[in-house]
Amino acid sequence: PPPPPPPPPVPAVPRTAAQCRPSASGAGGGGDAAAIAAVAEAAGAGGAGQLIDLETGKNETVESDCSEAALLEMFPDLVLPRNTAAEDFTAANAPFAGANAGTVPDNASSADLAAAVCQLHEERVKVYRAYDGAFRYLLKSQSGGAKAVARTYPAIVAKATARFQLLSTCARLLASTLEDRASRAVGGEGEDALKEAARLIRKVQGLEQARLQLVAMHHIEQSQLHASPGVGGGSEAKVARVKQQLDAAAEEIEDMVSELRYAAAELRECAS
Repeated sequence: PPPPPPPPPVPAVPRTAAQCRPSASGAGGGGDAAAIAAVAEAAGAGGAGQLIDLETGKNETVESDCSEAALLEMFPDLVLPRNTAAEDFTAANAPFAGANAGTVPDNASSADLAAAVCQLHEERVKVYRAYDGAFRYLLKSQSGGAKAVARTYPAIVAKATARFQLLSTCARLLASTLEDRASRAVGGEGEDALKEAARLIRKVQGLEQARLQLVAMHHIEQSQLHASPGVGGGSEAKVARVKQQLDAAAEEIEDMVSELRYAAAELRECAS
């Protein structure tokens, strides 16, 4: 007899934000993950079931340009970079590459370590833009909307979480290295400069976590406004207020990073 026909697509249990985000235990803390996980839930990540074709694995409820693969192609800064191998170290990228790998080269100057955190900040800005861009595309593109956000946004949350956590881990490692060098330079000419650079890095980290929480709030307010404009939850005034707070937070971070660049220059001067 002929083989039985393949089973039809069946509803799949939707993944929650908590299931989509990576564990914080191996990424240096869960502040970033906790901040953005709430958005997927507020956007409806626990909504109606998905239709998965069991033969192809294709999610038939998502338009092709709103799929995870399509969004990662449009917003490649959401994709984790590969760890730079030790043999790829150069004077310019050694601190940043070393932090990615979980170590800092002993021969990296303290000035380079402080400057590397400025590089990390620039990377973080790119990830913010990609994260926000992917969310807005899911919400407002021609094939987007509440369902597209509910289906695909949790995957974007997971990608953004992984990137933000790696950047935070790198920055903390560089700050710890500078603090360790300051403890071994007690009474020396560079002690104060090392402490100041480490302090600024810690300050930037705290401000970045607060900004990420504001980004999450901004996404939530936009989702609620899109779902029910003028009805109870969402309002343009709330969206505008959070956007104003976001702009103020970004400005404060840029000021701190500018101070860190001056601190890096001072460390370079102390070493000369």
